[in-house]
Amino acid sequence: MDVTGAQWRKGTTSGNNGGARVEVAERA
Repeated sequence: MDVTGAQWRKGTTSGNNGGARVEVAERA
């Protein structure tokens, strides 16, 4: 899951909302 989160963060670098959602998903 860590690798997927890192890839998502890179893809949503411009989207703050997307990055926040990814962080929440990782914590959940």
